[in-house]
Amino acid sequence: MTDRVRSITVALSRDMREDDVEYLVNLIGSLKNVEMITTNIVGGNEWATEERVRRELRDKLFKVLEPSCK
Repeated sequence: MTDRVRSITVALSRDMREDDVEYLVNLIGSLKNVEMITTNIVGGNEWATEERVRRELRDKLFKVLEPSCK
């Protein structure tokens, strides 16, 4: 016997404007067995976390590349 799936989560590769994802929301909503769709608005905490991670990654990358630039 196979397991049952209750929900599927879709993560976008980047933050998108609400009106740009409207097509996707409508498309997924038209599929069989889709009960409900919700979107999650990006808040300040998410943005700040992403920026911090980008900065830390950039700093690490520069440290690795720095010796070869001399």
